[in-house]
Amino acid sequence: MSRIKTARDLHFSPDDVRHAIRHAIFVRGHGGDIEQRLETVVARVNHGRWIADCPNCNAGIALHPEWDRARCFGCGAIYRNLTWPAHPRLIARVLRARVIRHQNWEPGETVADLIAENVAHAVVDLTVDETFEDGPTGDLVAEGG
Repeated sequence: MSRIKTARDLHFSPDDVRHAIRHAIFVRGHGGDIEQRLETVVARVNHGRWIADCPNCNAGIALHPEWDRARCFGCGAIYRNLTWPAHPRLIARVLRARVIRHQNWEPGETVADLIAENVAHAVVDLTVDETFEDGPTGDLVAEGG
């Protein structure tokens, strides 16, 4: 079982930081502006990664629940209005049983929906009655992850 990846997994290498800086310089040098935007970005899971769609350019934005902002590396926009599901840790826990290409969650899907899908595909033995406690930040990495 692989854990659901967050922005911390995807953007914490020196190469990622260098790329972000080069991109920011490029955007500013070509008349673009790196700006804080007021739109809300909504968290979802796609192929085992917490992401959101950039409202400005539609690129994928990697997210982490402990971060109070998200940056689009496509256009440079910075977002502070992030919407997370009520139980991201539980969602991640249920999805971890799946192969990565099937680790997907969209807003509006319930944990019970995810569990039912897992059971229907003989992926996991979780039942709807099992409970998981979210940490203070809604950490996405389940125990043993």
